[in-house]
Amino acid sequence: MKLGQILRLASDPANSSLEVKKGNIEALCIHLQGALRFHERVKKKKLVPHKICRFLNLKYANYYVTTVYILAKLAFLANAIFQISLMTRYLLPEFRNDNSLESWMNLIWPKNDTPSWQHSGIFPLVTLCDFEVREMGNIQTHTVQCVLVVNLFTEKIFILLWTWFMVLATLTFLNVFNWIYLLTENCSKEHFILNHLEMSGTPFDKNDPR
Repeated sequence: MKLGQILRLASDPANSSLEVKKGNIEALCIHLQGALRFHERVKKKKLVPHKICRFLNLKYANYYVTTVYILAKLAFLANAIFQISLMTRYLLPEFRNDNSLESWMNLIWPKNDTPSWQHSGIFPLVTLCDFEVREMGNIQTHTVQCVLVVNLFTEKIFILLWTWFMVLATLTFLNVFNWIYLLTENCSKEHFILNHLEMSGTPFDKNDPR
C-alpha cells in the first residue's frame, strides 16, 4: 500500500474541482482494492519466505498503515513529554527530579516557601541599572533597581506553554489508548463494517452471525 501516494491524492489542492476530485477518488478506490486483493492472495498462498521476511517487508504487511499511525501518535506523545522535560530542566532546575502535579501547582500558585521562576535566574524581575547624569559639568553615575516588566509577561507565557503541553500530552495519551482499544476489540471492527455497509446502501441483516 503506497501511503505517500494516498496522502498526495487525498490532499491534492485540485480536489476543489469536481472532476479532479472524482478521478482521485476512483484512483484511490482502485489502489486500495488492489492492495487488499494482493494481501488476500498472499495470505491464501501461505508463502513461508514471505512470513519469515515480513519484518523486511513492512509495506506489504496487513498492519502497515495501523503501525505507521500508532507510531505517529506515539511520536506526538514523546514530543510533548520532551518539551515538558526541557522546560523543567532549563527554566526551573529545582523541579528537575520532581514532576509531581503538586510541585507544578505550587509553581503556578506559589506558597511562601516555594521557589519561584524569578529565583531560577531565567526570568529576573528586578535588576540593577547604571545610568549617568550630568551635574554642574560633572558626570555622576547612579545605580538603581529596575523592574523588568517584559520578564513578567515572559514568565506567564512559559507557564501557559507548560499548561498547554500538559493538556496536549494528556489528550494524546488518551487518544493513543483509545485507538489501541479500537484496533484490538472485535466489536469495534464489526461496528466499523456495519457503519460502512449502511452508508453504501448495501442490503444486509445486522443479526446475521456471518
